[in-house]
Amino acid sequence: MNQNEKGEMRERQLDVKPMQDGDLVESLTRDIGECQSVCLALGPYRNLTTLTAATLFLHPNCQVLNHAGSRIYGNTEVDFLADYSRERFDRFIQFAIQ
Repeated sequence: MNQNEKGEMRERQLDVKPMQDGDLVESLTRDIGECQSVCLALGPYRNLTTLTAATLFLHPNCQVLNHAGSRIYGNTEVDFLADYSRERFDRFIQFAIQ
């Protein structure tokens, strides 16, 4: 099974939709000028991740992106972890707060 097939199988298992081009285009209009920090909280899969994300979401200045790996990882437009650039990082933030 190749990487693409694994990703498609995982999307079906998670019931997650891949990022559409329109999602990225729409996110580019987001003003991220006031964003001062980004925290990647990586943890155990499933219930604990959801519980952690829900707790973080309670903070009024915190935007949580939960279970979005299949929409971000491998997408060269927003996956700043695979190949960092400031432009890609900014696009990730814009997409995350959409």
